[in-house]
Amino acid sequence: MIYGLENYQESPHLAFDIDFKTPQMEIVTNCFVAGILSWKPDYTGGRYNAKAVWDTGATNTVVSTKIIKSLGLKPTGYCEVATADTKEHKKAHTYYVDIGLIDLKCGHTVIEVIEEDMKDDVLIGMDIIGLGDFAICNGRIFSYCCPPLPNALNLREKADRVNARKRSKRRT
Repeated sequence: MIYGLENYQESPHLAFDIDFKTPQMEIVTNCFVAGILSWKPDYTGGRYNAKAVWDTGATNTVVSTKIIKSLGLKPTGYCEVATADTKEHKKAHTYYVDIGLIDLKCGHTVIEVIEEDMKDDVLIGMDIIGLGDFAICNGRIFSYCCPPLPNALNLREKADRVNARKRSKRRT
């Protein structure tokens, strides 16, 4: 969930990219987690600098118990969760937070996250990934833009155009 979603598409497009130089088995970036509305000048809460694992297999964004306790956040509700490790469902606390991605080059405010006792700091799920355009090229170049750009990139269409140009050059 994102606060003010009705105005989200009108926001300026913010983007970042990282060239890891070699193919990656997982995408890990810097981020921060803070209480909601941390961008306001009168915000007095803390901010936790963290590592985020981007996981397209996760429905929701998850923040570690360590970070939740460090920031002194109060739960806003509960939800049923199941992890890839277990089939059983369990109740977990939910919280509203601000998440800044890559040194504030992109961020989301008032995001509902799930608390989990886990080794990673933050797991970015499809709830955040789906708010923007997400790409991994050659297994090593990662980019993200939010909100999504007006013309979505369709790799099949792009490949068809490249192949058509190659075929036309061979005929001449």
